[in-house]
Amino acid sequence: MISINAGPDFSKDLGLQHHIGMVEKNAGEAAGKRMAQTGKITKAICLDHAPGNIVLIDRCAGFKKAAEEAGVEYLGQVVVPDDNEQLYVNAVEKFVQENNNDNWSGLGILLGGSPQHGPGLMVKKRHPEALIGTFDTSDTLYQGLKDGQVMFGMDQGPYLQVRYICKLQSTST
Repeated sequence: MISINAGPDFSKDLGLQHHIGMVEKNAGEAAGKRMAQTGKITKAICLDHAPGNIVLIDRCAGFKKAAEEAGVEYLGQVVVPDDNEQLYVNAVEKFVQENNNDNWSGLGILLGGSPQHGPGLMVKKRHPEALIGTFDTSDTLYQGLKDGQVMFGMDQGPYLQVRYICKLQSTST
């Protein structure tokens, strides 16, 4: 038995032999380092569209750690809706207004996953001086990368997961 995608710690606790996926905290840390390496961010926020989801908690925790280690002020994890783009934009703008004096210059924004690609790009369009990175993939992300609106998109490579699962199945029979 193996676990796939989320929960490497739970996989270990259950005594499973294999976990296939990325370690979310490490991925969040890599995202924070990537943004900080640009030298263009002085403050950072992480957007969470699924409060309580361990994947997003870990991604934001890793992002916070890397930002702070790089001397970037981490302003917090912002809860955003995943089903209404305008309310999403409003939530982000309200947070930045209240916690950063409505200053978008030098602000690094990490989107938690694919439900945020569309609304995250709306935020970027309204505030082009902010830098945006994200997780997961979508056609919206690919276009944002092509247009230079998104710095990066991180994903665990499901193609390789499937190949690894097939390899495990063929060796265990």
